[in-house]
This record gives sequence, structure tokens and C-alpha cells, in this order.
Amino acid sequence: MIKLKIYIIICLGIYSCEGKNNEVSNLTDIHENVVVLNDSTLEKSTNFRMEGIDFKFICKNGDFEIRENQPDIRRPQRLEQTLEIKYGKEVKKIELPNKNKQSYLKNGDTIYILDIPIDHFEIFKYKSQNYFELSGGGGCSSCNEYVSIYNFQGQLVFKNYYNKDSTIEYYSNPNFTNIVLKNHRKKLKKIMIE
Repeated sequence: MIKLKIYIIICLGIYSCEGKNNEVSNLTDIHENVVVLNDSTLEKSTNFRMEGIDFKFICKNGDFEIRENQPDIRRPQRLEQTLEIKYGKEVKKIELPNKNKQSYLKNGDTIYILDIPIDHFEIFKYKSQNYFELSGGGGCSSCNEYVSIYNFQGQLVFKNYYNKDSTIEYYSNPNFTNIVLKNHRKKLKKIMIE
């Protein structure tokens, strides 16, 4: 329990935002909430508002002792993650990676952790419209990685779920060919999610 309490304090301190040339562009009401679910699991929500759109990212993390011979020994372990955006009265759930992989604990138990924890949320402007990019990785050089881009209405523009050997899922809207090129867009805000 002491480790979990320390983690909660650190978790609240890790959250950071950065903007190019200190631009905020109407990003308001950033706040976090952490709820301890049990001795080894907590739920954290990161909420903010921009251009009249409410964003709510919820992740459930565990603090388990994984056997050392496992391919993924990251701590904390991401167990679940969801992202909702609300504009007006409409709420839309954004599709996030939800594939699980099995890990074995030192005590012999088994848990399922997410293959890809989303840990970066970037808001940017492209051709005078705001978009957001979600990205994360599996934590090793051969693990899977993920990046997706949505407009502020929650419509998917680009997605790439891949590893060093192959592409798992790929989608690109032909009208937004250059949106993935960072030199074609202006970064407004980057939020680190732990």
C-alpha cells in the first residue's frame, strides 16, 4: 500500500504540458483525478477543454510485480484506457488500442496488460483546423507502436499500428496525405499521460 500511495503522488506530478512558443489556444480547465481501486490498482482521469470540446482520458493502471523474464516489465501496467470527447450534447468514444497481452506475476498469478498504452496526446493545427494525435508504444525495441489522428469531431483521419517488422492496422484518409508530416502542421499543445 505504501508503494501505491507514493505512486499516486508521483503520478500527479508527472503530468505535463508543453506548447510551441507557449501557445495555449483556448486550452482550459486541465485537471486530473486519481481514484484508488484497491492495493494494486488505481484509475486516473485527465480532463481538459479546448475550443468548446471536452476531452476525458481515463486509464486504469496496476502496480504489480512482474516476473523478470517477461518481455514487458513496465510499471505501472496499463490495464484499460478510454477517451471520450464531448461537443455540445454529443459524446463520442474514440477507438484506442485494446489488445491485451498476458504477463506473469512473481506470485504466480496472471494479468492482462494493454499492448499499447497511450502516453502522448498532441493537439495541432493543420490547414486552419484543429486535430489531435494519440501515440504510444509497447516499451521495447521490438514491441508494437501506435499513432492515430482525429479531428475535433472524433473522425479518424490517420492510424498506424505497427512494429519494426510489419504493419498490424493502417488507415489514411486520402484527403489528408500530408497531415502526418509534422512540418506541415503547427503544434499547439502536448500532454503526457502516465
